[in-house]
Amino acid sequence: MLNISQGDKTMKVNFFVIAATVLLTVFLGCDNGTGNEEPTPPDNTQITHGVSGTVTFTGEWPAKAVEVRLVTSKVFPPEMDDIIFGDPIPVDMSKYDFEFELEPGTYKLFGVAWRNEGVEWNYPSFCGVYYAKDDDSLAPSFITIADENTIVKRVNIGVDRSQARIVSDAQITGTVTFKGAWPENISEARVISTTRLDISKLETPSFNDLAFSDAIKKGATSFNYKIPAFPGKFIATFVIFFKEGEKLSINDVLWSSERGGLDLATSYTVELNQNVKGPDFTIDF
Repeated sequence: MLNISQGDKTMKVNFFVIAATVLLTVFLGCDNGTGNEEPTPPDNTQITHGVSGTVTFTGEWPAKAVEVRLVTSKVFPPEMDDIIFGDPIPVDMSKYDFEFELEPGTYKLFGVAWRNEGVEWNYPSFCGVYYAKDDDSLAPSFITIADENTIVKRVNIGVDRSQARIVSDAQITGTVTFKGAWPENISEARVISTTRLDISKLETPSFNDLAFSDAIKKGATSFNYKIPAFPGKFIATFVIFFKEGEKLSINDVLWSSERGGLDLATSYTVELNQNVKGPDFTIDF
């Protein structure tokens, strides 16, 4: 973990403000839908409840794509069992107008996933995620289908195929040790690593630059984390805490950083099917 002199409080505050500002746009930096400015499919809908919108594709896939689908989940970050898959999308389309029938409820992730030849679906399969315009959050925008007569429209997503991640058996591993009692309002924690973060240039990573560990259950005293990774150089890793029913915010990043949950000093390169040692953390509540 990067250490800063306790005597220089101004430097510490400025550092964490800059770091947290950058991390605030971790999820917002990717190509994504931006609300009402984008076109919406015609009104001759074939569904009575769900989501409609447009996916716009650019670039070329990094490997042969055999399947592309809309995906959603009521949980964020989701496990694979939480994912609801939509109909297949032609792999070579530049624009796809969709309707996705979904039961009433709140969906905390809506996006597009792809699968290249010879692999199964996994978390790195996500290649585009929906964000509403000006949604100031570290998590993707929620979509709420109020009842069986609600269709949420203008859910538009941009996918740069050249930035799609390749699924492999690679992992980043390390440990997290917790000191003290977990706060009551925390539901779980995760370790997140990113391949793009430059504080000096305020370069912000996109969703496709991130990899997530499994959930760390509330009350844990230690955890051996494993992050399903994709090929690339990972340059920052952090522990983030989730609150039940709430989106992540800038305050969550600041809170975690001040308790030992941010490592900007350790970098490591991950190759296909390679296991790599990541940083270890000690979180002092």
